Amino acid sequence: MVAAPGAAGALAGDLSSIDQMRSVARQANESGRFDAVIHNAGVGFREPRKITTADGLSHVFAINVLAPYLLTAMITPPRRLVYLSSGMHRGGSPDLADLQWERRSWSPAQAYSDSKLFDVVLAFALARRWPQVLSGAHAVWADMRPRRRANWRAGDIRTGGRRRAAVSQPAGRRTGSPEIAAWPRFRLGTARGRPARALAR
Repeated sequence: MVAAPGAAGALAGDLSSIDQMRSVARQANESGRFDAVIHNAGVGFREPRKITTADGLSHVFAINVLAPYLLTAMITPPRRLVYLSSGMHRGGSPDLADLQWERRSWSPAQAYSDSKLFDVVLAFALARRWPQVLSGAHAVWADMRPRRRANWRAGDIRTGGRRRAAVSQPAGRRTGSPEIAAWPRFRLGTARGRPARALAR
């Protein structure tokens, strides 16, 4: 709690563990319904070798894909969900017959790209399944480059012709500012009204 002064509390768990995700979900539900859940935690594309979790899963898949899916499925639906993706999702080309890289040679960049594509797909799927809850579901391209808060490009998630979510990309010169990099997460998690329309610009 030292790192988050003023926070009402904290939930602890290992994102690579299915059992611990169940524990986090229980802790979350005992805390009451959340206004927003931002799935920001993840591992990158620099793991030189495949790491296998205690559940027999790829470390990247377990943390970047399965953890947000399990938490979404097991906690009381919040008023808003945000999923952190990456521009590297464009390179996603998952082998659905080998999601855990048991037959293919390990490629950290490809595993990461695939995981971020799955995060975008998860946001699309949930916007369809829970339209009354997830009118504000967003998959954000995490980036350190926004020059101005309003300088955003986005593609909409549409279901039945109605806008349900947004895939947003910050644009501009690199600033290295954590505050500016955190802005889209904050904005997507807190804005009122029709968030997809307001935040896609």
